[in-house]
Amino acid sequence: SLPLKMYFSGDGGVNKSLTAKIRKLFLESTTKNVSTDEDFTVLKSKTFPEGFAAYYDWAITDDGNTNPLIEDMTGPVAVIDIGGKTTDIVTILAASDSVSIDFERSETIQKGVLD
Repeated sequence: SLPLKMYFSGDGGVNKSLTAKIRKLFLESTTKNVSTDEDFTVLKSKTFPEGFAAYYDWAITDDGNTNPLIEDMTGPVAVIDIGGKTTDIVTILAASDSVSIDFERSETIQKGVLD
């Protein structure tokens, strides 16, 4: 994932050159599984904005189903994702058939736990 303000370009669209560069880094490398000590290669990769990725991690259960708590949500959801160098505050607008980001109420702050 990338910080929210890096994932999107100035016009609100996806920063395709940066997301492509990140995807290429994952696809061209071999990684070691820390549990088995075996090497593996990433075959498919998708990049998401930080905060939004955290929302999806919560919203979709490990077995691929929707988190039942979503049905109780009636308004915007704020996700605060504190990373190493940035903190992303993302306001998620979730409806029954779509999920989007409220850019007016979302921000990336250049401060994280490593600062």
